[in-house]
Amino acid sequence: MMEPTPLRPPDEVAGGFLRVSLGGQARSLPILKIDHNRAWKELFNVTVSEALGGTRQLQTLDDVVNLLATSTDTMLDLLVAYDESGALGGKEWMDRNATDRDIYEALKKVTDAAFPFGVDLITRVPNFMGTLLEAVIRSSRSMSSSQPSTAGRQRRSKRPSPTSN
Repeated sequence: MMEPTPLRPPDEVAGGFLRVSLGGQARSLPILKIDHNRAWKELFNVTVSEALGGTRQLQTLDDVVNLLATSTDTMLDLLVAYDESGALGGKEWMDRNATDRDIYEALKKVTDAAFPFGVDLITRVPNFMGTLLEAVIRSSRSMSSSQPSTAGRQRRSKRPSPTSN
């Protein structure tokens, strides 16, 4: 059985559900079993990697604002994908009734249930945060080095044109 956490009180853990508040309504979201959770975690991984992979393109305030503006839609899509039972009312209902904060709080609960070891890993393994940061830095360097560089292009030697003599 999963252990209670600040995001998941004992009654939710024992019942196998998450208590989620959307649009002022309390909903009970069933926790996915391992096989379905595995597929959702892969979707989460791909979605977050794509969203954060684009952060290397954040060069202007407009880029940052656009990333933040689309983050709720990304979280909503992940939440809908987790809600296989339809307990949360579906994407259209949440879009019309829930707030950005509702979606964010619900997704925090979902990720806590989907990755139950996450908090333990960060708090109980002292070197984990350093290792994680190093991996992110290495990853961002390899991503940026794979991009074609326009800086420092080598000049071609001037060849005499066929018409010059």
